[in-house]
Amino acid sequence: MITPQIRERLDQIWESAMTDDEKINQTLQLGNEAFDTSIAILSRVDKLVYKVYRNVSPADALTDGQKFVLGNTYCHITLAQNNVVAIHEMRHSVFAKHPCYGSFKLETYIGAPIKHNHLAYGTLNFSKADPHNPPFSDEDKQFIEDMVERIKPALMADSFYTKGV
Repeated sequence: MITPQIRERLDQIWESAMTDDEKINQTLQLGNEAFDTSIAILSRVDKLVYKVYRNVSPADALTDGQKFVLGNTYCHITLAQNNVVAIHEMRHSVFAKHPCYGSFKLETYIGAPIKHNHLAYGTLNFSKADPHNPPFSDEDKQFIEDMVERIKPALMADSFYTKGV
């Protein structure tokens, strides 16, 4: 649930003197808290390759720089939809037959594309193995879009949009 305090914390993170990497990490942690998830990923996508650019996840679950076939990831759905995708119970969703579900068995997923000059370069996404109850709200979807807007300038400074995976 996105409370005024959660929104205020996002503002505080991005108005602070922390480095951009620290701000991104804090934003990923905040997203896990706000969406009640355990995995937060900022991904970079190039052609058919999905790269974990930054992540906050349980120990040894993921590493920054880890790569996957894009078509086997939940973010493939987000990029295909070209919009926020919010799934509260994957096994009962229209995407249940997507290869990502067979590979990762994550029930909860909310993700948003990261775009620059109208092109998608990756995603910001949050997930967990258990269903999300209640289903994601319009406010949740708006919050992840707000998080993307906060992160985008830091990615520009890090050459996110110009270096490949």
